[in-house]
Amino acid sequence: MLFRRKDLDAIFAGQCTVAFRRWKKPTVRPGGTVRTQLGMVGIDAVEAIEMASVTEDDARAAGYQDRAGVIAM
Repeated sequence: MLFRRKDLDAIFAGQCTVAFRRWKKPTVRPGGTVRTQLGMVGIDAVEAIEMASVTEDDARAAGYQDRAGVIAM
């Protein structure tokens, strides 16, 4: 799982608590970790969701200004 530097900064500052990814098959597992350029990131949960279920609050928790930004990603 690759994170943009600005996302990592927000994660380590506690400002970003959700990440959205498009996968054919998840590459991480709940309870696992991912090594990043800033350190280890813990994976609490991995859930398949429909794009329509992404809320504005979800988008902001992931560091986007709105859900349109998540969808465009």
